[in-house]
Amino acid sequence: MYNLLTRGIMNSSARGFVTVTYELEEQIKKYNKPIITIGNGISDDVPLVNRKVKDNEINAVFIGSPNCLWHGVDKIYYLASKLPNVKFHLIGIDDDPGLNNVYTYGYLNVDKYIEIIKFSDVAIGTLALHRNNMNEASPLKVREYLHFGLPVVIGYEDTDFIDRTEEFILKIPNTEDNVENNLQLIYEFMEHSKGKTVSRDKISHIYYSEKEKKRLDFFSKLCQ
Repeated sequence: MYNLLTRGIMNSSARGFVTVTYELEEQIKKYNKPIITIGNGISDDVPLVNRKVKDNEINAVFIGSPNCLWHGVDKIYYLASKLPNVKFHLIGIDDDPGLNNVYTYGYLNVDKYIEIIKFSDVAIGTLALHRNNMNEASPLKVREYLHFGLPVVIGYEDTDFIDRTEEFILKIPNTEDNVENNLQLIYEFMEHSKGKTVSRDKISHIYYSEKEKKRLDFFSKLCQ
């Protein structure tokens, strides 16, 4: 209630806005102030890994938290039930779906989850953002996947790739039946991704080092 009563006053007093999605930018435009959209980023100091994929299997990894419906973990379980020859490794999730090709690890520190990243072929991002009535986001986990060189499957518009088509990102519709309706497409992407590593020069814009330049330049112009 306090937020609803006061945010209009605060926003009207602001000299400009930095939003993390273009969706939020549209909501802020009514204040007629300068705006820049800069999605979430990660540090380029995160250690890189030497991935050693297993020739005879496809391994998919997901990093998330329990009880977050917008992650779409239930959709990953459905995907696993339809793709029994793909192994799914869920970090941060500790329930048991009763599927032989699903491995849940609960929360892991960086050193331990990197060991899973090393043999993974593809990563899975958020698949049910529609459950939050959102269509766009810039999740940190997807940036980490890309940093580690993993191609990704997502079910939303990613702020840093909203106007770009990349072979290392499979974007399926942001709908409740997105996985069900795209099983073959997802599997083909997983097969195609095996042994592939995302080139660093394709993702330089996901790091703080690039994002902060834009943010500070924007602040500097507002202060003139």
